[in-house]
Amino acid sequence: MNETGFDKVREAVAAHLKAAMPKEVYVAVAPGDVDEAEIARVCLKSPALLVTILNVLSVDRERGRTGANLRFGVYLVTAPGRAGRRPDDMALAVLPRVLSAVDGEDWDLPEILTRPDKLRADNLYSGKLGNIGLLALWGISWEQYALLPEETQKGDLADFLRCELDMTEADGGLGTDDIFNVRTGEPVPDL
Repeated sequence: MNETGFDKVREAVAAHLKAAMPKEVYVAVAPGDVDEAEIARVCLKSPALLVTILNVLSVDRERGRTGANLRFGVYLVTAPGRAGRRPDDMALAVLPRVLSAVDGEDWDLPEILTRPDKLRADNLYSGKLGNIGLLALWGISWEQYALLPEETQKGDLADFLRCELDMTEADGGLGTDDIFNVRTGEPVPDL
């Protein structure tokens, strides 16, 4: 995947957390806030961490280039453990490791100009979630300043937004490697 913007940062956070956690912890990216259906699905992979960008809090040019103050989020979802461990016990065992992995990180990315600020963890459990099953849910969040991609990277974004189809005879006799516009279905001319 050609990551050119905030997706690159989100993927770097997820990769860092995956490396910092035991192999039993499932780590993935999420498109935003998680709802009850997503929690129910993810709790099957418990313990799980879902990494997302929650907000763009501000955009400015104060540092010579345009940047954004982002609010990141990690959802920690746990369900009953193998040895009958309670979900909240499991969450409280994983939570300090997540906080430690996030604190002070710049994700080895030059576009991240600050360390995590306002790092916090909130217990998001509710009785409504208890109806899904016995689980625990924590939300970890922080703010961090990231540079926006420069204007010269428009080609990268165009490539990222195109959908490539590579069909062979095994796909029903079609033999094309053309690139099609997802919205119109029309072939895209080579750039």
